[in-house]
Amino acid sequence: MYESLDPQASIPGAFNVSSPIDTSNYSTSIVLYDSLEIDHNIIVYFRKSTEAAVGNSWKWYAVVGADESSSGIAEIQVQGTLVFTNFGSLNTESAMTYNLASGGFDFSGGAAAGQQISFDFGMSIHEGGSGLEGTTQRASSEWDTSNVTISENLDPTASIVCFNNFYIRHCLFDIRYSLLCFSSLFISIHMPIQAGQTQGAAPTFARQISIQE
Repeated sequence: MYESLDPQASIPGAFNVSSPIDTSNYSTSIVLYDSLEIDHNIIVYFRKSTEAAVGNSWKWYAVVGADESSSGIAEIQVQGTLVFTNFGSLNTESAMTYNLASGGFDFSGGAAAGQQISFDFGMSIHEGGSGLEGTTQRASSEWDTSNVTISENLDPTASIVCFNNFYIRHCLFDIRYSLLCFSSLFISIHMPIQAGQTQGAAPTFARQISIQE
């Protein structure tokens, strides 16, 4: 599931399946298939739950509508929590919690009860990924980096400062994703002081890094 959640969203009240729009910040519809290969449209609601300097948390709720649920009423059949870093990357995701006694999805139409279906929000940092390949929390949704390359061969030990009014930490990884905010970045690169050099003797030079289509 590839979504971009707004970090500036306010925290609504507790999620209520009877008024999901008023008690969530964002929603998306997906199609799931039951044991009889019947398709069912469900809606996943995202609700910002905590806000902190270290990163925000969002809860998500997969709601099966009354016409799709074996009970005949709209209900949350599975839910979970996504935790993001303060750079908007997906840090961790909780285990999925199935709310029904069957321990899975219960669809209408005579399908098997308790069907467990995995939700993929992308590989989190905790799982060894970048946290930017699936659901993220950024003000901009334009974070597809498939066409971004760094055209300069930069020393990874260099200290990098950006001059486009956009803060970048001292690593090339952040430059790669920051390129998506601008057509190019003008940076100054401060090489580390080598053994025998005096303070201020390390070379400084400028480079422009651009998106290569």
